[in-house]
Amino acid sequence: MTFVDNLAPDPRCVALARQLRSAFNASAQVQAAAGGRPLRAYVALENWHANALTAAIEERYPDMAEERVAVPDRHFEHREDDAPCLLHLPQGWADSCVDPALAALVGNDLPEWLAQAWLQAEQRQIRQPLCGILFSDSIAVAIAAHWADLGDQLSPVDSSERLFRYQDPRVMQRAWPVLSAVQRQQWLGPVRRWWAIEQPWRPWPLTDLTQQDVLPTAREPEWFQASANPDGTGALPLTSAVGRLRFDLAQWQAAHSTPSGHRIWARFAGEDVPADRQPDGAAMSRLLAQGQRLGLSDDNLEDFVDITWRAADPGGNREAFWQSSRGAELLARILEMLRGQPDARFGTLYAEAQLAKQER
Repeated sequence: MTFVDNLAPDPRCVALARQLRSAFNASAQVQAAAGGRPLRAYVALENWHANALTAAIEERYPDMAEERVAVPDRHFEHREDDAPCLLHLPQGWADSCVDPALAALVGNDLPEWLAQAWLQAEQRQIRQPLCGILFSDSIAVAIAAHWADLGDQLSPVDSSERLFRYQDPRVMQRAWPVLSAVQRQQWLGPVRRWWAIEQPWRPWPLTDLTQQDVLPTAREPEWFQASANPDGTGALPLTSAVGRLRFDLAQWQAAHSTPSGHRIWARFAGEDVPADRQPDGAAMSRLLAQGQRLGLSDDNLEDFVDITWRAADPGGNREAFWQSSRGAELLARILEMLRGQPDARFGTLYAEAQLAKQER
């Protein structure tokens, strides 16, 4: 994915940028009235090296590029340009009477960056260079230090430390609804409000799967907003060690559900299953959680969701497909075989069991 230049900004993304500026001004006024420190806005990037936005930012906004702050994460030691990074938007970027020097940023470039993020979100299975826009009264170094602590989280599966992609909007948006207020504050740390393009979590029509330029037919872009409090101000008391989100199993699985969900929807779309006959976002989340509770992952988890959805009675409770005596017996047999044959596929074993039943 390369940066698309010299195009008129999409009016829908111009509206997103306008909404962002308005929200920043409102939050800044609240902050000032409360006697707080001045509010700042940052662009959060997946990395600097090989980022689709890097060349344009270096060319047009060299001060922003030069002053960027990379997360001092041990996973990126000696290769800081591969780490998530923060760029401070210039003072006055959100003023109603924008300085002429900033007119291109707020009127063209920011909407175009948002358009690219929207396009990449609709493509679902690629990493997104633009992670979000953050409001904070802290300096970038403080946010980056907090993010370095977030980079390792304990897996509730085996208590091991795992690399956690806190900056990925797909990870945040799947996990956020099931987090506690304290966990949300732990995630945000010094960030008052985190804005990102809303990520799709819904059936995937074949036309959207195969079309390279999805913007003309995609849903309207919308903002996802994460804040500890509804108005994006204030903070909640922290009751656990900084950086430790202490996920329970369901939360951990939700945070890591996006790739499997989209691959399953792509499987349905590739077989020309209409969108209205695919699981919606809520059903997909429940089916994935059901398979994860059984210890399934990767291909076997995707087979499980696919089979459950297709084999169950469309008019009934699909998630209860395996709860009948016959279904429970079959499921137990497949799981037992998987324990003895780690390289076997859930779908293959299910098909063999169905064939054997027909031959009897």
